[in-house]
Amino acid sequence: LVYRTLLDGRVRLDQEINDETASVFLDEMMFVTKNTVKPITVELLCPGGDVYAAFAIYDAIMAARHGFLTPMPPRQVNGVVYGYAASAASMLVLQACERRLATPNSRILIHEVRQWEREERTSEAEENVRETRTLQDRIVKIMVGRSGRSEEEIEKLTRAYTDVANKL
Repeated sequence: LVYRTLLDGRVRLDQEINDETASVFLDEMMFVTKNTVKPITVELLCPGGDVYAAFAIYDAIMAARHGFLTPMPPRQVNGVVYGYAASAASMLVLQACERRLATPNSRILIHEVRQWEREERTSEAEENVRETRTLQDRIVKIMVGRSGRSEEEIEKLTRAYTDVANKL
């Protein structure tokens, strides 16, 4: 079934985003770009996850869109949300995919970047705050470019866990 799905140009992300799921996604994107000429559809039913792994997936989608993964020409990459795309998964569908579709009962949920460190020294906590702010700023800038909204509007939307399926 997965092989047939990939030959149809469809790559699924239906688990929490982490290093392992990102690695599988990267392999599947490479396979699809090498073995099909169809537009690629990224199907999401995903709670989100690790922001660094999500950026690896984002980069793979952008590379396929711009023809950097293989000697193939640039590819159209579309995103379809079934159920929900939350957190890091929302970043992928909103920012990386050219065309975006959310099924009628789907939700696309965004929020500020979070880091969950425990028992850390003050200097480690300060570094984590700086890194979290850097990641949040990067995500906001990408969303501003894709949505046409201001940085202030995007920041406001991310402060709460917001469903943006019909807002961006």
